[in-house]
Amino acid sequence: MKKKILIITSTRADYGILSNLINLIKNDKLLNLKLLVTGSHLSKDKFSSFSEITDQKIKINKILNIRFKNSNLKDTVNIFSKSIIEFKKAFDLIKPDLILILGDRFEIFAATLSAFFYRIPIAHIHGGEVTRGAFDDSIRHSITKLSNFHFVTNKEHFKRVCQLGENPKNIYLVGSLSSENIRKSIKKSKKQIEEKFNLKFKKKNILVTFHPVTLQKDFGKQYFTKMINVLKTYNKFGIIFTSSNLDV
Repeated sequence: MKKKILIITSTRADYGILSNLINLIKNDKLLNLKLLVTGSHLSKDKFSSFSEITDQKIKINKILNIRFKNSNLKDTVNIFSKSIIEFKKAFDLIKPDLILILGDRFEIFAATLSAFFYRIPIAHIHGGEVTRGAFDDSIRHSITKLSNFHFVTNKEHFKRVCQLGENPKNIYLVGSLSSENIRKSIKKSKKQIEEKFNLKFKKKNILVTFHPVTLQKDFGKQYFTKMINVLKTYNKFGIIFTSSNLDV
């Protein structure tokens, strides 16, 4: 009998990394892919990533309308406790043999807690990593302690998961799914990228991503301001900012 592998995705960020793996599991004759979609995938925002899943013809087995907002932390505990129960109901319906999760989101943490107490084996991707100044760190390490199998990206992360007390036999150094996705992606020309994102490259360009400092009340505004002041000195460069997630 095929083993049911339930993958839980809550944002464009994790689905983009998981998409190729999802297709591999889908086409494996020994595995039965199940997909649960939640979080910002279900946002009514024009940038909603739900269509990315449906466009790939991936069957969605369960939709949970759970969305945490880092900017509204007063409601986080209430939403978090309710979501643990909702995940339990989903597990009753799907009856997975293993749950496969990635990262450090609130939704993923709630699913992990529910599965842990329900004694469903958990496989975690991207454990052992560090995001200083953010909730992510504590959530990610907590998920590691609740998980049974760990798929890490490099030797440093392997060592950190070992330091957390996990059995080295259950830790797999597999590299980064993101790197694999880039390698497999279709190469686009400079002109195609400019047309797709409505921008114009200069001779030299800087791609900027700022991770909010979620442990601070102002989300690290002072650091962002300092970064902007530094970037202003690179006036001959094209400065391209990645957009924020829907939860900030």
